[in-house]
Amino acid sequence: MQSQKCGKIFYRVDRVEDGAIYDSDDRDESYDVNEDNDTPLKDPDSMLFIQMEHCCQNLDHLLEQSVISKGETLKYFREMVRGLDHIHGKKIIHGDLSRKNIFIDAKNVIKVADFGLDIARLLDNFATAIKSGSSGTKTYLAPEAETGAPIDEKIDIYSLGILLLVLLGSFTTMFERARAITDLKEMRVLPESVCGYEDYILQLVALSPGERPSTKEILTWPICADVSSSEADDDDRVPIRTEDEPQAADDDPPQEGDADVPEEEDADEQDCEGVRSLESPSSLKDLDSD
Repeated sequence: MQSQKCGKIFYRVDRVEDGAIYDSDDRDESYDVNEDNDTPLKDPDSMLFIQMEHCCQNLDHLLEQSVISKGETLKYFREMVRGLDHIHGKKIIHGDLSRKNIFIDAKNVIKVADFGLDIARLLDNFATAIKSGSSGTKTYLAPEAETGAPIDEKIDIYSLGILLLVLLGSFTTMFERARAITDLKEMRVLPESVCGYEDYILQLVALSPGERPSTKEILTWPICADVSSSEADDDDRVPIRTEDEPQAADDDPPQEGDADVPEEEDADEQDCEGVRSLESPSSLKDLDSD
């Protein structure tokens, strides 16, 4: 059966036998319409059919429609890292990570999708495609992708850092979000709403690909701990510890003289005013130091 749409004629596939595809109509009479001059074109000898999983929405739709808790945010981030770790282990570079290419299935599981740009990278003309606007999402792209420098899997790590900013940041408008991404990329400055996560983001978007962590290193971070989002409070923070300090148990008996010693400020209640960039995103520094 034929159906005309947008100047094209499509054919319904009735059956597949011995690897051959058969239509309900005579294949010799089938053709496409050249939209430029209406010249009939020969029908191809074979067709490629791709069966894809259906996902309810992508990250872009989710962020526009609802407010995501911190626990849910870290769950999504952890699943994105696991997805990248899988494809990087198979020597595959995505190269176009963005909110629109991160899908969420019916079970609320993240799916990294849209690998259609791999041909450009395999042909070694990725930078050319970027400049022509035909490849990649520039907002999320690493600097080396636009300069023509050699690229590797660390290009995806940079995009992951932008995604983490978008997930954690409290943005009321698209302009605020775009401004925060620009400030991060151009001045390495972060908004106050990501207080407690600055070093993670800055490591991911390090200018030098060699300073960005691998997916396996990211999976060891505290924010990738496998904690159920239902157990995490909406305002939970995952502070970056800059030194290993023994943690006192809650049931430890009070020691003599404790009443005369003022309590130290909780690490979770650090002052977030004036969040700024760090000189070396590859190392963790004390957030309270000037």
